[in-house]
Amino acid sequence: MTAPSRPGPGWTLRGRLSRNVLATLAAGWLATMAVGFAVLDHEMSEVLDEGMQTDARLLLAMLDQQNGVGVVPQWLQLAPGGEEQLLRVLVPGKPVPPAPWPSLSKEGFHDAGDWRVLRRSSPLFAVEIGQSRAFRHEELLESARAFLFMLLPLLGGLLWVILRTTGQAMAPADAFAHAVAARETGDMTAFPEADLPQELWPMAQALNDYLRRIAALRDAEARFIANAAHELRTPLATARAQLRLMEGRPDVAEGVGRLVVTVETMARHVERLLQLSRAEAGIGISEGEADLIRILWLVIDDLRPAAPGGILFDDGNHEDFVLRIDPDALAILLRNIIGNAVEHGTGAVRVVLRPDAVLEVSNPVAADAAFYPNRFEKGPASRGTGLGFAIIISLSEQLSLPLDYQIEGGVARVRLGLAGRRRPVEMPVEI
Repeated sequence: MTAPSRPGPGWTLRGRLSRNVLATLAAGWLATMAVGFAVLDHEMSEVLDEGMQTDARLLLAMLDQQNGVGVVPQWLQLAPGGEEQLLRVLVPGKPVPPAPWPSLSKEGFHDAGDWRVLRRSSPLFAVEIGQSRAFRHEELLESARAFLFMLLPLLGGLLWVILRTTGQAMAPADAFAHAVAARETGDMTAFPEADLPQELWPMAQALNDYLRRIAALRDAEARFIANAAHELRTPLATARAQLRLMEGRPDVAEGVGRLVVTVETMARHVERLLQLSRAEAGIGISEGEADLIRILWLVIDDLRPAAPGGILFDDGNHEDFVLRIDPDALAILLRNIIGNAVEHGTGAVRVVLRPDAVLEVSNPVAADAAFYPNRFEKGPASRGTGLGFAIIISLSEQLSLPLDYQIEGGVARVRLGLAGRRRPVEMPVEI
């Protein structure tokens, strides 16, 4: 039985949930950061403005204490190594020192090009403190980078939590899928729903309803086949017996002979239908012990008259070969395997019990021969029912006997693995 093919690459619930949650979180975080940056920009501007006002008041107080002694108009760099924060001291009646911003006449803050300038004055002096906008923006960007670096580990941790949580949440669904894939052919029992989350109950209920419908159809079909075959079995046996009595009459011998062949063919069909019904009803489920060698000799002796090329049996020098298996199921399985070889072969049938506990049945076949595993499927020239190999496959699966069949070089081979069912050989105890 080949495993069902998987579809091509597609989406998964874990992947979609992880992407959606992370995208939503990232978008929300970025929106929050945008609002936060606007608020931070406003607050930082207020803090820097307050710092400039404090510096201006302190500087004017120091200059007023000196009463102008030694004070000259000049501008100074407040930030060492750069021109991001500058100070200009103005003395009334003296030349105005140069600065990156134009002359100011009003008190307070001014936005002069790329500078934010504060002018404060006293009766003796005036000071102007300027900060470049690049300096202020750089401070804001450093804060933004800190927020972004904080986001990355948060997203990584959240992704781990999402994958772990979704993995645990999807574990019942994975277990349910494995249970469905591992279900044996013909097992129509309902799948348990209690262990599944509520979101998956509809799927399990729908599958169980589907299995119940299939089981009901199969039961109805099996009952019909069994009833029909059972009802036909007795009349056919009676008709065959009566026809056998009439074969000795010369006046009707020819016609009766043809009727006997037809009735025997119908009887074989009915017998196969009964075997199929028993196989699908689970005949191989019951336990027991069966001697393979003894059953094989019984089957071979029964089928030998119908084998023109004969049946050759190599028992591997085994006096017995006991299997833990239902004897009736094993007899039906072996009869169908060997009978199929007798009916469709073109020469002697070889039955070999190999040393590796594998029973091999081989026979030469015609060039166009093939195996037909489906029910009522057979070759165009076949006179069989098309049920023999379906019975073989059904019983081998029920009995857990590995089955392999192939046609190679004009020889059909059917191999049945018996090692798993063989009863351990008891070694003699030495005293």
